[in-house]
Amino acid sequence: MAESAPEELRELKDHILICGWSPNIPRIVEGLVTAGALANRSLVLINQADESDIKEVRDSFPALDVHHVAGQYQVEATLKRAMCEKASAAIVVADTTQGPDADNRTIICTLAIENLNSEVKTCAELLDADNEPNLKRTGVDEVVITGAHTGFFLSSGALAPGLSKAAHKLVTPGSGSELRRAAIPEALLNRPFATLQEHVRGSGGLVLGIIRESAVVTAADLFGSGQDWIDVFIKNAFEASGEDVLQKDAEPVKVIINPPDDFLVEFKDSAILIGAAEITSN
Repeated sequence: MAESAPEELRELKDHILICGWSPNIPRIVEGLVTAGALANRSLVLINQADESDIKEVRDSFPALDVHHVAGQYQVEATLKRAMCEKASAAIVVADTTQGPDADNRTIICTLAIENLNSEVKTCAELLDADNEPNLKRTGVDEVVITGAHTGFFLSSGALAPGLSKAAHKLVTPGSGSELRRAAIPEALLNRPFATLQEHVRGSGGLVLGIIRESAVVTAADLFGSGQDWIDVFIKNAFEASGEDVLQKDAEPVKVIINPPDDFLVEFKDSAILIGAAEITSN
């Protein structure tokens, strides 16, 4: 059987969830492996995929601890079986295998995840960019729009040869030039960005920018727990004409690319690196 036993799932903590099914799942897992995210963590796939698809993932990554929870990934009861409350991160893919309205399922799933575990890091995929404001209201950390960058790669390939290849290297795990997020040592906090950049350049790396996280009010904060609030929220907020219930511009994660030299690096800031895996304190 592809589905993991309940007793195995109950022991999970600090694991990573992938909600929904997509042909891109193996590449997502490969990216997690390359980044070292699964070195000491279990992976839980939540979907209604065929057993053969789950077996293919397990066979492709035999060293990983891969679990499967069969069911509707956007339902809280299913997420609870996957121990969502104890997960460290969750990825929600645009699952078109369950019929239309994949984006609605993504939004509902992200709402449910944030309601069960407000500390989890979430990344969700949308097919339609028009749905991004609704998804951001859930408190999701990152949004990926399918095909959003196709125009850039095609046009730059024709008009600026080499630029699309450079961008591809930056987003390809294992290329040696891939983008990385790195913690900033305490000694470099509350210091100008120029000090951080000089320190990293000394070890052969380059800081492209700063990631700054801040707390935002989510739908889960406003509506509490239970499945009923999801239906109320979808009806009264998502379908309301032109009226925001949550602050539209609230962003849990802000990215500052190429900040000025005097930009002050703050507590909880992280660095965007290339050419280095981490920032050492010495």
